[in-house]
Amino acid sequence: DASHGCCKKTAKSRTGFVLFYSHSPICWRSSRQTVVAQSTRDAEYIAASDCSRDIIFIREFLQEMHQHSKLDFDLGPTPLHCDCQPALDTIFKDGFSSKSKSIRLSYHNLRDLYQKHEIDPVKIPTEDNIADIMTKPIPQQQTLKHCSKLFTKCVPQKLSS
Repeated sequence: DASHGCCKKTAKSRTGFVLFYSHSPICWRSSRQTVVAQSTRDAEYIAASDCSRDIIFIREFLQEMHQHSKLDFDLGPTPLHCDCQPALDTIFKDGFSSKSKSIRLSYHNLRDLYQKHEIDPVKIPTEDNIADIMTKPIPQQQTLKHCSKLFTKCVPQKLSS
């Protein structure tokens, strides 16, 4: 997920993502993007690109582990959930358009990974995007819903006076 232009001083967006393996979070990040995104689509695309770098690291690690175990192992493409359809369209589209010119080439690794079947970009509803808690303030009910997917136990604590 990304929160477009949320930094009041720099106008840079915030990236947030969580990587799961076997239904458990194994890697997560929330950080300010290094460039100013021109649009929400660009911010989401940059966030997906940053996430894909960690996906590839984990995939290579798992492949190395399974090579030594001598077990059959077919990883298949890794789902990459995104709640921004324009960002997904940029991944799926071949070539460059006037809309994608504003995105630095270093972020277009997503297209390459998609074409190699290493990632599988998937549209998810915004309300189901767990990474939202890493990029912006959200209502308590939504926070609890996402926490229940991140942690085995997420119990709201009462504030004492």
